[in-house]
Amino acid sequence: MKKLFALLLALVTVLSLVGCAATKDALPPEEELTAQTETGAPQWGITMEAKDVTASGMTLVIHQEGGVEVTGEINTGDPYALYRLEDDIWTEVPTTRDDIAWNAIAYLVPMGGELEQTLDWSWMYGQLPAGEYKLVKSFMDFRGPGDYDQASFEVVFTVE
Repeated sequence: MKKLFALLLALVTVLSLVGCAATKDALPPEEELTAQTETGAPQWGITMEAKDVTASGMTLVIHQEGGVEVTGEINTGDPYALYRLEDDIWTEVPTTRDDIAWNAIAYLVPMGGELEQTLDWSWMYGQLPAGEYKLVKSFMDFRGPGDYDQASFEVVFTVE
């Protein structure tokens, strides 16, 4: 139990150092996110599913199955980015405010299991108009303090 507590404390510390100042402007450019998710994403066995999508949010279901390159524990935090498909080009959805900050927290994605997150983006994006969207989220393969790999994965969904 002490080992698990120490690991979680170390993970929270790492994420707080990396994410405590994270804002919308700190997100990587769309080209980098697309490259990571389409061509260079590690084989961690992560897939995401959008459920109960509305104009103001959805339930994100993160699945982990297999994963030939997993060397630690998979986790994710609260941050994500939204893109809208406009004329066959993914365009970042503009935020309705400039003072966006995220909680520095780590959610463990169980190996061979799933994690559900309820997302309410109305505070950041307002009500989304109907259309096709892509959510991009960062994950970490955490082995220990200072010893982790990071990659982004995406899910496409429709707001009706």
